[in-house]
Amino acid sequence: MMAIRRRTHKVETTYTAEVLRESAKLFEQKDKEYGSSHLRHGHIMKAFFPEGITLETEEDFYLYHIFELQIIKLNRIAEGKMRGEEHIDSHRDLTVYGAMGAARVNSINEKGPE
Repeated sequence: MMAIRRRTHKVETTYTAEVLRESAKLFEQKDKEYGSSHLRHGHIMKAFFPEGITLETEEDFYLYHIFELQIIKLNRIAEGKMRGEEHIDSHRDLTVYGAMGAARVNSINEKGPE
């Protein structure tokens, strides 16, 4: 039993290290693509909601999440423009998030107030 635990531990440790190395490479690649857009996110959201925001219902959280994903994509698009680059994936993602938000709002409107 102890030999199995040691072998499992070694396999999991090796795999964990591999995941960390691959994740570091991915971080470096995305940092080159998107720059420091993530560092501006708090400032951007504070500009949208200078008084803060209250989220209470499941719908509130869902729609805020979709809104925030859209802002992240817009921020990445802006970062690309500042560097003279365009990333079509961010534009496509923005369209997908818009459609997801529209679908949810449509469902809410059809359901009516509770």
